[in-house]
Amino acid sequence: AFPNDFVLSDGWVRVPTYDEEKVVMVKQRWRGLSIESIFTTEFRCTADYVADACRDGRVRLSGSPCQPVDLVQNGDSILHQLSITEPAFRDGAIKVVHEDKSAGVLVVCKPAGIPCHPQGPYRRATLVSILRESHLKKQDAYCHPVTRLDRLTSGICILATSKVGARQLTELLPEISKLYLAKVRGQWAHSSLPGTSPNGEPASKKPRTDGWFTVSEPLLLQKHKEGQPLTTVIDSSGKPAETRVLLLGSNEESSLLMCQPVTGRTHQIRAHLQHVGHPIVGDPVYGDGQADAAEICLHAVAYTWRKDVGGLPGRHLMSAGLPTWWTEPWAAVQLAVESVDRPGG
Repeated sequence: AFPNDFVLSDGWVRVPTYDEEKVVMVKQRWRGLSIESIFTTEFRCTADYVADACRDGRVRLSGSPCQPVDLVQNGDSILHQLSITEPAFRDGAIKVVHEDKSAGVLVVCKPAGIPCHPQGPYRRATLVSILRESHLKKQDAYCHPVTRLDRLTSGICILATSKVGARQLTELLPEISKLYLAKVRGQWAHSSLPGTSPNGEPASKKPRTDGWFTVSEPLLLQKHKEGQPLTTVIDSSGKPAETRVLLLGSNEESSLLMCQPVTGRTHQIRAHLQHVGHPIVGDPVYGDGQADAAEICLHAVAYTWRKDVGGLPGRHLMSAGLPTWWTEPWAAVQLAVESVDRPGG
C-alpha cells in the first residue's frame, strides 16, 4: 500500500504538493553576487521566480527579508522555501516477497516508475520512502537497498532493515546471482551479431552448449552532461562486463530473453543488448522509447545462490508474478532460473 495521502487517479499515483525549506551557507564563489545571480545561474530559476519568491518571503538572506539585487557576503545563509511537485508514476503495488525481521532482511517486488532511493525530483515517491511510511511505519526507519534497480525497471529488490543486515548482505553479494527478463526489438539471431571479443575474435556473443550466450564487451560510464541522461557506452577503455543471455521466445518483431549480468556495471544489460542489435522495448536511452517513458521491458525476476545466505530462504527467490508484457509461461521462467550458473558452485 502507498501512504494514505498519495492520490490514485486513472492508473497513476501522485504525491500531493508539499513545502520544503532549504538553508545553504554562502559558498566562496557566491561572495559579492546578487541573490538573483545565484538563483538564476546555480539553481536555474527565472528572474521572475526570484522576484516573486523574495517578495513573498520564500527567499531570505541570513534570516531576514531580501531583494533580488542584495549582495551576499561571507558567513551569510540563504533560506529557500519551495513547493515540491514530484512526477506521477503508474500504479503498481510494492509486494513483499520475503521478510526476516531478526536478520534485518526485506525482499520486495518494485514496480517500474519509481527509483529505489531519493534522487532528482523523486523524494517521497521512492521505494525506500514508501516502505518507511507504509511498511516499516517509521519515517526514520533503517532501510537500505542492497541490490538496486533503475527507476524504469521493475522486479525483485533486496533491502536491509538494520545495519547488521546491511553488513551481512553486502558481504554475501558475491554469492548471489541476479536474473532479469527482457523484451527486445527484433527476432533474436545468434549468428549475425556485431562487435569483437576482448581477444579480437569476431562476435561478442559466444554460444554455450546449454543454450546460454555470452555478451562480453567493456563498458564506460559517461560523465553527466546537461540535458543528457546517465549513459554507458561500449569502449575499450571501460571496465570488463559480461552478460549471459537465454532465448525463451521470439517472433519477427520481438524476443523474450532471460539475462544474467555476471558483472554489475551501470545499465549493463541495456547497453549490451543495444550493442548486439536488440535494444529493450521502451528504453528511452538505449532504444526507441519516449523520453518520458514510465517503464521499460526489463524485470528483475529472481536471485539465486548456492551457499547459505543469512536471512534468505532456500536457494532462490522469485518475483511476485510477471510483468504484463511477458507472454511466456511461468514454468518456462522457473526452468530457466534452475539452469543458471550460481556463484560459489
